[in-house]
Amino acid sequence: MAAKTLQRMNLDPDILRKLLNRRLFSAKDLLLATHLELVEGLDISSEAVSNLFLIVSNAVAPCSSTVLDLYGRAQHHTTHLPTHLSALDAVLRGGVPVGAITELVGPAGVGKSQLCHMLAVSTLLPVTQHQPNKQTESVMYIDTEKKFSSRRVVEIAKARWPQYFTSQESIRDITERILVVNPGSSEALISHIKAMEASIIDHNIKLVLVDSIAALARSEFSRDKVMDRQQMLGQQAAILKSLGETFRIPVVVVNQVTAQVHAPAHHTFQSSASSGNRQQESHLTAALGTVWAHAVNTRLVLESVADVRYIKVAKSPAAPLAAFAYSITEAGLNLLEGHRVPDQVQGSIINMPVAHEISYEPQAMDM
Repeated sequence: MAAKTLQRMNLDPDILRKLLNRRLFSAKDLLLATHLELVEGLDISSEAVSNLFLIVSNAVAPCSSTVLDLYGRAQHHTTHLPTHLSALDAVLRGGVPVGAITELVGPAGVGKSQLCHMLAVSTLLPVTQHQPNKQTESVMYIDTEKKFSSRRVVEIAKARWPQYFTSQESIRDITERILVVNPGSSEALISHIKAMEASIIDHNIKLVLVDSIAALARSEFSRDKVMDRQQMLGQQAAILKSLGETFRIPVVVVNQVTAQVHAPAHHTFQSSASSGNRQQESHLTAALGTVWAHAVNTRLVLESVADVRYIKVAKSPAAPLAAFAYSITEAGLNLLEGHRVPDQVQGSIINMPVAHEISYEPQAMDM
């Protein structure tokens, strides 16, 4: 909430102009300034500065709600965006939750971007009698890996929902409302995220997709800059969560995997000579480390075992751990009915191994 802009706080126009002239744009900028700095810099009274601090603090302080209030809102507002994978939606209690960050993690080629394309289209499905303003809604697709495919979006739309997309006009309508941006650096990415509030309001954005959150961070920060990278990722997560909560929209981010190297377990009954001959083992796990893992609300892992792909709920505040087999067709992801999930598709929440039978080389910044 500290990223909330001062322009959204109903401040006195003259004071707001002075604040912006001094490059104080957000609640955080103002609250980090001292009382004396604001008195002198804004040329206003001490009482006016105290009142200003009170207004801004109240605007960003989290408000308490009763369970009854929250339950009532849930009955009258959309709480989830369906993935249109019925068994997965049932486990997630409706789909991807609004007001939260959902992470898709898995190796290359397993279908993460395919699912993002599906979600982009499903968010913009044509108007129904229950959603009269849906034709004004948009999707923000932040493509850091330059993998977004407009052709694939159209193909999924036509193949999965042919009843809605029968003409060029219907295709044009939906493709005009998917806004794609390509930040070329971490600095550009966070600048865009900070400025996204205006876009959400202007374009009535109902879904934010970041594909991927890991690409720029892993390529730009060397091993001795891990703390800087974690701070930057924490800032990105805080802003994205704030936007999701403020506007009641889902935020979906894509993460990569890393090879985590470790020694096999050594027990006291094993001799020291044998332990010296032990070789290191490795498995794939989500990139960006534990700090980032705690920043996301829901983690969906996509992986592959014996030529079969699986999607599993690895972390969720409302859903049990569960896994489902799926295939990728021209219509996007489709669950495979009655398929037994193997034992490999399981693990702990934070360092959950990601099954993948193709050799994967660790990068220097794999954390």
